[in-house]
Amino acid sequence: MKRLFTCLILITSLNCLIAQTPVNKELQTYVDFLGNQAATAKDYILHLFEHNDIVVLGERNHQDITQYDLFLDVIKDPYFIKNVGIVFAEVGTKNLNPELNNFISDNLMTDEEVNKQTLYFLRNCMFPYWRNYNFAYYIRGLRDINKNIPWGSKIEFYPSDELYVKGELTVDNAVEMIKRVAVRDSLIADNIINKFEEIKKSGNRKKALVVMNYRHAYNNKFDFTFESGEKVKNTTEFLFNRYPGKVANVLINTINISGNFSTLQDGKWDAAFKLMNIENMGFDFKGSPFGEDNFDHWTYKNNFTYSDIFTGFVFYLPVEKFRLVAGFPHFMEDGFVEDCMLKEKLWAKAFSKLSNKEIEPSATKEELMQYNVINVKPIQNLDSILLQINKWLK
Repeated sequence: MKRLFTCLILITSLNCLIAQTPVNKELQTYVDFLGNQAATAKDYILHLFEHNDIVVLGERNHQDITQYDLFLDVIKDPYFIKNVGIVFAEVGTKNLNPELNNFISDNLMTDEEVNKQTLYFLRNCMFPYWRNYNFAYYIRGLRDINKNIPWGSKIEFYPSDELYVKGELTVDNAVEMIKRVAVRDSLIADNIINKFEEIKKSGNRKKALVVMNYRHAYNNKFDFTFESGEKVKNTTEFLFNRYPGKVANVLINTINISGNFSTLQDGKWDAAFKLMNIENMGFDFKGSPFGEDNFDHWTYKNNFTYSDIFTGFVFYLPVEKFRLVAGFPHFMEDGFVEDCMLKEKLWAKAFSKLSNKEIEPSATKEELMQYNVINVKPIQNLDSILLQINKWLK
């Protein structure tokens, strides 16, 4: 009680100090709103499970490893373990199971076996290969969580993508995979729904966490259209349709990952959080000034607001603390780099066959070899992004 009282005094003092500091009028409504919020990102996400069966998190750049610390923090919470326990993901193909769940649940593996299995899953995560460190980091994090959970209550993990060649590695089979990409969102959603229904029928677990990247996390309120006129449907749209009133989706603070890697709302959102010295918070978009803003996460012209498309928003670390991580120790050894080169050629030939024009492989052996070690870097265009944010703080 004494600690809570002390925290309240500190929060009040901070708000008073900020109130005495001149604030750009463009930020005032955001700052006023943030000053009245208290939930952390993790607590907000967990709270959504009280009234929803599925919570979808809108992942930022796949390579950003810091967001995976948030995911794992949510998953290891006693409330999540007891009341949810199921995790679905866009990253990773459905055919990794049941081996993957055996891996994250087996407490008896040696360190050498863990490293060997991690390499196996990372090398088979997606076609033609998955260079990002996030998948290895995630499954090892899930494994660490499960070490302290008894059998029957361990976390279950189901990657749900379709980016793999069925059967022999041939051009024709690769062509069939590429054709599936055209309806990839519906296939991912089908994989999630079918497995979720199977789990619900076979046991006590009735809720699930889903992690989807970019537009795949958008809800079902609108059909999005590219400038070319092509309409696009998103995985989470199908989940909203299948489970009406039982799905929430949450955007994690990010930058626009297409185009010029600019900030959302020209940096105003990030500036407001920076002014309030907030690095960890979550809230509903509805009833907030953030939710009333034009939906510029979708870089094509639209008339939607953020509250139209997402249930809520979590801010977890400012952009300068994001860390893009790729590669894994020994990833391209044991002949795997040659295997990747063959897959690159197969992928290119398949696209050439579909498009009736010659397409070259996108990576050289030298480029692939750099993923033999873990590479860490900040987000793209960080200097210009910080300029966008800081201009509101002058």
